[in-house]
Amino acid sequence: RLIEEIRKVRVDLVHVHTPRVPLLLGYLLHRIWKVPLIVTIHERDSLALKVNRLFKRATKIIAISHEVKSRMVELGVDEKKLVVIPNMIDTNEFSPEEDANAPYRLEASSQRAFTIVCLGRADSTKVQTIEAAMKSMPEVIEMFPKAKLLIAGGGPMLCDLTKAAQKINGRDRKSV
Repeated sequence: RLIEEIRKVRVDLVHVHTPRVPLLLGYLLHRIWKVPLIVTIHERDSLALKVNRLFKRATKIIAISHEVKSRMVELGVDEKKLVVIPNMIDTNEFSPEEDANAPYRLEASSQRAFTIVCLGRADSTKVQTIEAAMKSMPEVIEMFPKAKLLIAGGGPMLCDLTKAAQKINGRDRKSV
């Protein structure tokens, strides 16, 4: 099913957050779609970083700290590919709207069709992110009626996620 969906979707870039299996899949999609591959590395040391060196082939690599960036350079990554983006939100610069009901401002056309892809293992450590994406889809669809969420991967919680997607989809349309 994933291959069928891959052939239908127009993607602007592939962004993965781990040097494990999602990186392998992300790299393959990057090659199939001929789009940039962005990899975010969260950890300084892990066996996955030492074993899976595909991250070196990424178009850009985001390190969440200068320490992680230094480690990437030690592992042979071209420093020109690296950018440091800390895992934080500067609440002095970004804060909620004064009016909590103010419409979210988007520059993109609400008629544009796009697909959000969650690629990863559906297990107890990661399922919350996928569930959050699924729960946000009704609001996303209000702004972008043609939006879809594609969940790709496996894991012990995939069956539960499939049931939740069926509830969100209802009878009229498949958005998840």
